Amino acid sequence: MARKSRSSLSIKLSAAAIAAAVAVQVGDRGMSVSEAGVDLIMQFESCRVAVYRDPVGLPTAGCGHLVTADDDYRVGQKLTKAEIRELFIEDLLPSVRCVNKALGWKVIDQGDFDVFTDLAFNTGCPRFQRSTALRCYRRGDRACAKRGVAAFRIAGGRVNRGLVRRRTAFLEQRWGRP
Repeated sequence: MARKSRSSLSIKLSAAAIAAAVAVQVGDRGMSVSEAGVDLIMQFESCRVAVYRDPVGLPTAGCGHLVTADDDYRVGQKLTKAEIRELFIEDLLPSVRCVNKALGWKVIDQGDFDVFTDLAFNTGCPRFQRSTALRCYRRGDRACAKRGVAAFRIAGGRVNRGLVRRRTAFLEQRWGRP
């Protein structure tokens, strides 16, 4: 069954409606990323207003959302901020599920959950599940968990300034200056 056209969906979503949508889509179990968490993650993603072709020619919308046959988008079409955010939240849901599963569906501090959701989204679920940050957090060692999050700053074998800024922003939001 094809999805409804994004243009036919209500574009004027409030912050509460978006948060509720995330909670509903994740289910009754577990946690959801906060609005502040979504905002911070989006700051570090390349988002475009118009649908474009990625480097391999695939149609892409917003913050890297792969356009599928079920989407009602065409290359060059402009998106609203609400549509971009909706697509981004949709793409963030697997990371939210990953973090919930890795934590045994336990409720933890919202700031910690947001940090881990960003880490899972940015590095991929399997890498997050094997991370020192998660192992340390599970055993209650927050200082070690903080160092584990900060360690994810390497790309292509080198320290990446963008990843350093990303990790620092999340660590500052959660725990103050790293």
